[in-house]
Amino acid sequence: MESKVGILVGLENARTQATTARALKNAMELIRYDFFSF
Repeated sequence: MESKVGILVGLENARTQATTARALKNAMELIRYDFFSF
């Protein structure tokens, strides 16, 4: 039972990290676009 909970927590953490990474990537692309549009 404990291992199942650990796996679920690990999956949730991985999904959160993936979402954060995607958001950071989008932000970086927006910043780069704004920077080069001057």
